[in-house]
Amino acid sequence: MPTYAYQARGRDGSKQKGTVTAENQQAAGKMLQDRGLMVDKLQEKKGMFSFGGGGPKTNKRVRTVDLLVFTRQLSTIVSAGLPLLQGLDILSEQTEDPNFGAVIDAVGQEVESGETFSDALRKHPKAFPDLYVSMVRAGEAGGDLDGVLLQLADYLEASEKLKRKIKSAMTYPVVASA
Repeated sequence: MPTYAYQARGRDGSKQKGTVTAENQQAAGKMLQDRGLMVDKLQEKKGMFSFGGGGPKTNKRVRTVDLLVFTRQLSTIVSAGLPLLQGLDILSEQTEDPNFGAVIDAVGQEVESGETFSDALRKHPKAFPDLYVSMVRAGEAGGDLDGVLLQLADYLEASEKLKRKIKSAMTYPVVASA
């Protein structure tokens, strides 16, 4: 069954974005109207995890810095009490890297379809390392997802600092001998 991306307004005028799965576009529009939404834009999402024909793909590596920012922001969103799906939707739009945005969007769709957050992350090994997924799984099981995300962000930050120090230490001898 196809998935449709929508932009709509609620009864109070608030803008909403998301996806809905339906047999056809008319059925998707009807589902949204039944939810009390006025549809502004509704289009079918093509391909497994891409928008249109040549959109971003989810099989590229993600920079550690992008993962760090995502993790810290998601921790803040979850600890503030916002739903995980809403946080993923917000972050997929705000991310600067369109490929990582597509990954976050795909994870959101998988969570929306009933998978656990950690299982959805596991489907994207180039974006989310095994340690990351395992920590998120532990956070879900222990009911402390925001705390685990914060610990992951601290770990990623320390790891990035160490990488920079190593690169700097390796560059110095080359510059000094020239």
